[in-house]
Amino acid sequence: MRTLAALPALLCALVLSSCGSDTPAGSGPAHSSGETTTTSSSPAKPAGDRVASVVLRRSGGLKPTPVTRVFTAGQAPPKGYTTDDLTRVVRAAQALADSHQKIRPLPASTCCDRFVYSVTIKLANGSTKSYSTVDGLNQPRIFQVLLSRLS
Repeated sequence: MRTLAALPALLCALVLSSCGSDTPAGSGPAHSSGETTTTSSSPAKPAGDRVASVVLRRSGGLKPTPVTRVFTAGQAPPKGYTTDDLTRVVRAAQALADSHQKIRPLPASTCCDRFVYSVTIKLANGSTKSYSTVDGLNQPRIFQVLLSRLS
């Protein structure tokens, strides 16, 4: 009888332990976490460092349905978005690209029900800056603002 009473608590503990933690993965490939960039930063921002486009890729979740949205400066916004939305996305992306904020790396393992977000900012000079995160991971506000505008 005692074993039967402890069974729900044991099952709950097993389910929660399978979700992993939000601690960084340690050493992993650069593309799997944090920021990667193909340019070096300079004190004065040349015109080529302006945001040309922003791509959001979302995957994962309980019912995985990959989503890709492309916001290109000077072009029509994606379906369901206005030109004001496009302007806000480009401004938020520019603020992030200009900042030196570090994005927290992805955890070593995550729950299967979390969305994974990959954001790629392409600059006018052809270089890119890439960022990855997962639901529930506390990121700098400047990144959270961009992600909220993309979603």
